[in-house]
Amino acid sequence: MKGRTILLCLAGAGVILAAVFLAPSSREAEAGYSSDTVKELVSYLEGDAAFNLKLQALDALRKKTDTGVESDLEKLAKGDDVKLAIFVTTALGKKGTADAKKKLKSLLENGDLDIKVRIGAMSAIAYHWKDSGDLTYLEKKSKGNTTLSSRYAWLAKHVYGK
Repeated sequence: MKGRTILLCLAGAGVILAAVFLAPSSREAEAGYSSDTVKELVSYLEGDAAFNLKLQALDALRKKTDTGVESDLEKLAKGDDVKLAIFVTTALGKKGTADAKKKLKSLLENGDLDIKVRIGAMSAIAYHWKDSGDLTYLEKKSKGNTTLSSRYAWLAKHVYGK
């Protein structure tokens, strides 16, 4: 019984922390997050929170910042949490900024990253820009890697219709 009470208290504390981190004031909701809030969200994403709460924080970070968060997102994508890094590539794609695209290309070209993160970057470029010049770029960057080449072929067919 005592263990169950402790678990309920911890779960309640997690919900309260998520509400504090994720609920902007009415002023911030209109203007976007302050730089301090962005730093807190990035710190939260780097921490040991439950994965579903990290995804909520990531989505809030993507939606409530106009620009300037791309470098923070790239840093997260280069981190040790591969599953989170894949979602970060999607968030960068959804940002749709020129800087986000540059960061995605950097992630794709980084041979030290897990292949799943590189595939995420490749897919985000294809889905969120659909630029024919990018198709040539993706083909060039996938040469010599069978996994990336396979993903390129799928993207060329299903996204670009080639």
